[in-house]
Amino acid sequence: LGAKVVTISGPDGYIYDPDGVSGDKIDYMLELRASGNDIVAPYAEKYPNSTFVAGRRPWEVKVDIAIPFFALEKFLIWVVPRKQLMRLLKIN
Repeated sequence: LGAKVVTISGPDGYIYDPDGVSGDKIDYMLELRASGNDIVAPYAEKYPNSTFVAGRRPWEVKVDIAIPFFALEKFLIWVVPRKQLMRLLKIN
């Protein structure tokens, strides 16, 4: 369908990545989260085409569709079998 994730938020603010957040970028965010460093600012340092906005939420970014992750997570749990979801989210 051509959709892509362009923002990720954390307690410190949000990042906007016009190229989309996928592949190695998701892996990097999972590494940050697993390390206990639950912030998003380092993403913008690693991926210079992205922008970090401190202390704000991503609702100000103009997009076609905005889906809060908690809603997406509940949708995935409803639609995707548990084992498949665990692999998708890389949860053991």
